[in-house]
Amino acid sequence: IIDSDAFAEYAKRFIKKYDYIFYVSPEGVDIEDNGIRETNSNYRDQIDKTIQQLLFKYVPTFYTIKGSTDDRIKQVMEIVNF
Repeated sequence: IIDSDAFAEYAKRFIKKYDYIFYVSPEGVDIEDNGIRETNSNYRDQIDKTIQQLLFKYVPTFYTIKGSTDDRIKQVMEIVNF
C-alpha cells in the first residue's frame, strides 16, 4: 500500500503536463489468449475498476475510448484533431 500511495502522489504531479489522457475501455473487446494479455475476466474487471477509480479521483479531464480497433483509432484522431 505504501508503494501504491507514493506512486499515486508522484503521478499526480505530472497529470497537468499531458495534453490528453485516454481511458481505453475493455468494453466490447473479447479476451484474447495471445500469451501476453490476462485471460481471467474477473481479474481484467478488477484492473479496469481500479483504473477508473484512479482516473475519477485524480484526473480532471480524460477521454474514454471504446469499440473496435478502427473505432478507437477514429475516436483518438477526432479528439486530437488529426
